Amino acid sequence: MTSFAHSHPTIYKSIVYLMLIMFATGCATTKQLSTTDFTQVNLGDELTITKTNGKVVKFIVTDILEDGISGSNQFVAFTDISSIHRKRDKYAAGKGLVTILSVAALLAWIALVLDANSDKPEQSLPSATNQTN
Repeated sequence: MTSFAHSHPTIYKSIVYLMLIMFATGCATTKQLSTTDFTQVNLGDELTITKTNGKVVKFIVTDILEDGISGSNQFVAFTDISSIHRKRDKYAAGKGLVTILSVAALLAWIALVLDANSDKPEQSLPSATNQTN
């Protein structure tokens, strides 16, 4: 019995490429946030903030106040923020992993079904020229 990769090289390559694309896009871990709307910032977010003076600070948000964000014994006023990036939280990364594993399982199941069906002989339909009326 031949392996699925040998009997269905196009499908196998497509599955491998799809998995590579999914893993590559799943590695995007930061998102730039608006510097005017801080409602996207949540407790527990891991932030990288570039201040207006050029200094870069990184911390996990422990408090969101009226005038700024604090965490890891640091405080940054909203007016001092030039840019702000948030790392993907652990929950979102977990959802991404579940999605990738679910799609991988589905593709593996499809591959097994196709492989099982490839061993069955093909049934040919009667040709119209062989039929007599």
